[in-house]
Amino acid sequence: MITKQTQRRRDRGSAVTLVAVALVPLLAAAALAIDAGYIFVVRNQLQNAADAAALAGGQGAMDQPGNYTADGQAKQRAMQYAAMNKVNGKAATIAANEIRFPNPNVVLVDLTRPVPTFFARMFGIESVNVRVRSASIVAPVTECVGEWRPYATLDQFVHGDVCVYPTRDNESHGPFNPNVHTWTVNGRKVTGRDYYLSPYDPSFRGQDISNQTACGPGAITGFMAPRDVNGVEVRLENWVGLGIPGTMYQINLGGDYRSNIVNGWRGRLGVGYTMQTMPDQRSLANTSKAAINELIAKDPNARLIRDANGRWVVWSDRYPINKSPRIIPMAFINPTLPPPGNNQSLTISNIGAFFVTRPTGSGHGIWGYFIHKRMYECVMDDAPTNPAPNSSGAAGRLLGSVRLADPLRYE
Repeated sequence: MITKQTQRRRDRGSAVTLVAVALVPLLAAAALAIDAGYIFVVRNQLQNAADAAALAGGQGAMDQPGNYTADGQAKQRAMQYAAMNKVNGKAATIAANEIRFPNPNVVLVDLTRPVPTFFARMFGIESVNVRVRSASIVAPVTECVGEWRPYATLDQFVHGDVCVYPTRDNESHGPFNPNVHTWTVNGRKVTGRDYYLSPYDPSFRGQDISNQTACGPGAITGFMAPRDVNGVEVRLENWVGLGIPGTMYQINLGGDYRSNIVNGWRGRLGVGYTMQTMPDQRSLANTSKAAINELIAKDPNARLIRDANGRWVVWSDRYPINKSPRIIPMAFINPTLPPPGNNQSLTISNIGAFFVTRPTGSGHGIWGYFIHKRMYECVMDDAPTNPAPNSSGAAGRLLGSVRLADPLRYE
């Protein structure tokens, strides 16, 4: 006969057995949950390192286009910026062969790392491989915030088959002339009409125009890279002659004029923006000259050199390649429009960058070189689908930027 007391003992024994049996999968589930959470955290850390590497690699690709070697700027910066991130308590390290370039303007970082487990070791699982990918793409920009100077210059135009640059000799050309006329260049008489076509014309969206070399009718004439980044020092001079190549205007950005030259204006400018010229541009010569000298003093030894790939870059003993504060963004004006005077409106048709070497003797202008530059806080235009290996990274425009892209597109 089974008494109630005996039955209670049997029930308690069954419950203990059931709890013991259930405890194993419960503990296993808890252990796996802890491991899974840890793996998720490490994966996020690894993804952050990959994103930082991709963005830095894109910036390096802009500064040294076409250099995909292990010691090139793209791979070196990718590895450098990845190491600024912690993964599993240690600095992230990536190898050069984990950085690829599926397109000349795309940097792809593909990382696989083992993540150690804790409780899963009881089941023979000592680590789990985690894979992350990140990609960045370089594209031209249409407008940006930051470091603008109170300068705007006439964009280059074309006469017959000759591109008209703002060099020492171009004052003899005279202002933009859409009518048939004759001009002498290098002892040769040229007859034709001047015309202008901005690199930011809507018809060029999504295209890489960097390889265009023609200056004849229908070709792009506004400043481009690398075509016009040719190591020729040019002079931009205020009031050199209204509408003449190299004419530069002081534009009213607000705030202190001198500080805007030395430190840059942190407002937004871009193609299509309308600005006002200063009320009395001639009176600013002494202020402008002193401010330019102060800007140059920030990086006095910077100079333009050719890198190992034959590309013009700005070397500095204080800043990385093409990072000198003497590289300033520059606004360009459509030369077909009437030249503005004091306190008049002008509309920006192209944007680029200029490496300042010295003020002009009059104090009304600057000497330097057109060069490409990467910008931040920008509105980016369409990246080209078929970029050229020698592109500046901005598809032929002088200003570009970098953003993250979908890495699955570049598998």
